[in-house]
Amino acid sequence: MAMASGAVTLRLNGTVRLTEASELAAQLTAILPQRDIVVETSDLQDLDGALVQVLVAARRHAVLHGNRLTVSTSPQTPFHTLVHKLHLAAALGCEMAPQDVGHMTENSL
Repeated sequence: MAMASGAVTLRLNGTVRLTEASELAAQLTAILPQRDIVVETSDLQDLDGALVQVLVAARRHAVLHGNRLTVSTSPQTPFHTLVHKLHLAAALGCEMAPQDVGHMTENSL
């Protein structure tokens, strides 16, 4: 985890499926009352819908505490593909990583 402009950056990589999602949910729940979070998903290789559910719930939790959770991704990654198939990019506030060409809608909560 790194700090970026007052926010905690949480970089996800490798696999995040149901078994790992509960640990991620606990981490997010602990941080969100105190800080904004940027979740970087560009390095994820394997994931399922549990991750998306955790991130949607965490965004709602952030709002309750007056903070933000922003999801950053890159095009043609497994996370990007899944979120677009589920039509949840806007609900997750996904944004493209700065080095990538293109832009996904960012919805700040």
